[in-house]
Amino acid sequence: MAATGIYTITSILAGCFISFTGSNKILDTICNVIPQKAYMTMSQGIENGSSIFKFKGELIYLFVWIVALWFIGSFITNKKVKKGVY
Repeated sequence: MAATGIYTITSILAGCFISFTGSNKILDTICNVIPQKAYMTMSQGIENGSSIFKFKGELIYLFVWIVALWFIGSFITNKKVKKGVY
């Protein structure tokens, strides 16, 4: 339930539904850090006919997020297994 709320909030911030950034530098920085922004930029470009190879930076950024979160999840799971929680 919490993950759905987090995903919804970050998707709104990334501009998935409406883009509301502009002159606020702090909000622009937050929006550029979350991975939904890179994903939405890439998918919009591909929909408009651009090649996927034009979005190498976004692909690498998304891959780094995926690998980092996988490592964090593996670490937490291994820690809980050793404690006997799972």
